[in-house]
Amino acid sequence: MLLIGGSLMLVLAYPAFLLVASGTVLGAFSGQLLLAVAVAALHAGFYPASLELFPTAIRYSGHAVSFNLGCNIVGGATPLICTLLITSLNSSVAPAYFLMVVAVVGFVTVIFTPETRGVRLRSSVESDIVGAPAVSTG
Repeated sequence: MLLIGGSLMLVLAYPAFLLVASGTVLGAFSGQLLLAVAVAALHAGFYPASLELFPTAIRYSGHAVSFNLGCNIVGGATPLICTLLITSLNSSVAPAYFLMVVAVVGFVTVIFTPETRGVRLRSSVESDIVGAPAVSTG
């Protein structure tokens, strides 16, 4: 899902911004709909994948801290970056380039993210707690 969502964002960002900048209500709605499809595909896989990056014992805290730091740093800088792109490139669709770069960075990140399919949650808990005795589950 992450690779599909990233690919959709990479391919649909520029056409979506062209539609939004067309000056029509139908164009604005259509452009937003294209972006919403890409974002929905990304978020469908993002939350489970980001939770699985952390050991079970600190999963919620690790996800909460990293997610909120990322949202504050990148999300806080996004209006500034997009304004700089619009003024320096003299184009109202310039924020699409930022989305496309972020999609490529995310795509590369997903490729190098470790697979956790074979890791059991119970054994992950036992190995995460330092000094805790191993509990036999059967």
